[in-house]
Amino acid sequence: MEKNKVIYGFDILKFIMALVVVNIHTELINVADGYQNVQYAWAFISDLAVPIFFVLSSYFLFRKQRNCIKGKASILKKYIIRLLKLYGYWCIVLLPAILKLWHSEYLNVPIVEAVSLFFKNTLFAYQFGASWFLGALLLGVPLIWFLYKILGDRFLWVIPLIVYIYIFMPDDHKVIYDWYKNNLQTPNLSFPAALLWIAIGHYFSHPKVTSMIEYCKTKYFVIVILIMMVLSIFLPKERYLFIIPGVISTVVLGYRMPRAQKIWRKWMRPCSILFYCPHLTLIVVLKAVSPFFEVHQFILYITVLVCLSIMAFFILRLENKTYFKWLRNLY
Repeated sequence: MEKNKVIYGFDILKFIMALVVVNIHTELINVADGYQNVQYAWAFISDLAVPIFFVLSSYFLFRKQRNCIKGKASILKKYIIRLLKLYGYWCIVLLPAILKLWHSEYLNVPIVEAVSLFFKNTLFAYQFGASWFLGALLLGVPLIWFLYKILGDRFLWVIPLIVYIYIFMPDDHKVIYDWYKNNLQTPNLSFPAALLWIAIGHYFSHPKVTSMIEYCKTKYFVIVILIMMVLSIFLPKERYLFIIPGVISTVVLGYRMPRAQKIWRKWMRPCSILFYCPHLTLIVVLKAVSPFFEVHQFILYITVLVCLSIMAFFILRLENKTYFKWLRNLY
């Protein structure tokens, strides 16, 4: 595989997963209320979305590191700075919503405590709805890189898999889980839950893995996804295990996806993050404005997508203007 090969399917896949994430938070699954098997299948597809975001986001970093003989730490540093800028600019843009909807406590405590809460929420929880993804990357990517330096490719997967199973296995008596939840954030929505997917992104960046993918038949991975979906219908409590081969197979399909038209690729790449970051805040605002959206999930979903599309359109149009170049930092 060429070192700098452009994988068009990943841009498309990431955008599709952004639409799936919006579906999760608009609770579109309630449209299938009364059809339990449909809801289980729907939940399986929904559970693929955020893990795939982690896999693809880490893949590009680790691929760049593998293709570089020297300066790997410098590449990681630039990645972290870029993430911090992305997170910081969205915090500025959404600051009124953060103070009103997500963290009104910032205004009700001493400044030192507010700063402490801010950093804790940035790294271990969220500043605005769904932003835990960015904090998880900030902590998870350096940690996986550190584990790789110690364990190598052969054993890198072990610790992230153990952490993942511990977090998601059904058990009411998990001491570490309860401590983390009570003092920081629910582990399911914090960086420990992302470690496995970031590690998988690291494996996908290996030239031998991508070479194998290029010679695999797509239909086999489609079959794997369908089998995992069926298993999740009959064994819903074990869905967290079926998600793993489901995510891997979906990423492979994205890698093998046919080349898209340039105009769509250029639009989808920034829109995946432009849709992801503000979507939950927009959902909360719409529900607060009108109770109508509380019970009409499909209309809410369409309304949110229309609003996000308009916002993305203006950002991409204005970003080259003299006073709006800062908009590029939003994706």
